[in-house]
Amino acid sequence: MKPIVTIIILLYAAIALTACTPSVEVVQSLEGTWQLTTTNKDEYCSTVSIDSIPITVPFVISLPHTLEDKKTGNKITLAESGYVWIQKEFVLDTVPAQEVALQIGEIMNADRAYCNGVFIGASGRFPPHFKSAWNQFRHYT
Repeated sequence: MKPIVTIIILLYAAIALTACTPSVEVVQSLEGTWQLTTTNKDEYCSTVSIDSIPITVPFVISLPHTLEDKKTGNKITLAESGYVWIQKEFVLDTVPAQEVALQIGEIMNADRAYCNGVFIGASGRFPPHFKSAWNQFRHYT
C-alpha cells in the first residue's frame, strides 16, 4: 500500500506543478511629459489645443495655480472649478495577448478616461449632479 500512495502523491504533485503557467505582466509607465489644457466645457477633447503646456506626471499642485510653458510663454491658470484635460501619446512596447488596463491612481473629484478617442472609464460625476471620487484608485480596462 505504501508504494501506491507515494506514486499517487508524486503524480498529483507533477500534474499540479505542470498545470500552472506563470502570469506575465506587461507594464508600461506613462510617467513623463503630458500636454495639459483647460476648458469650461464638459465634453471630450480629442486634440490638445495650441495653447496647451507640457507637465511632468506625477503632478500635484494646490489650486488656484498658474502654469507657464518656458519655451512658448503660454500660461494656463488652473482654477478651483472647470475642466482640465491631460493627454499623452504613447506606443506600446509590446502588444499583450490579454486585456490591457490603465491604472491612474487618485485624481481630485471626477474624471473620464479615453484611449484613442474611445471612452474606457469614469469615476465620480461632474456638475450639475456632482459626486466626488476623491481618494479612489482608478483602474480602467
